[in-house]
Amino acid sequence: MSTTASITPTWAQVDRGFYVASTDGHFLGSVDRTSRGRYLARDGQAAHIGTFATFAEAQRAVLDHLL
Repeated sequence: MSTTASITPTWAQVDRGFYVASTDGHFLGSVDRTSRGRYLARDGQAAHIGTFATFAEAQRAVLDHLL
């Protein structure tokens, strides 16, 4: 995957505050809302990418991490 523009992820909420991204059957990463209202982004191997103020920032970080 060369750019995030070529990736069309599907985001699914699998539990309260926990979202996973996939495309073409491949797991891309996840975003988990913390008890403090922040968003923890992890890659496809569950490695920590970062903690973000918004869900959109965390989603973007998961996709940017693919590059």
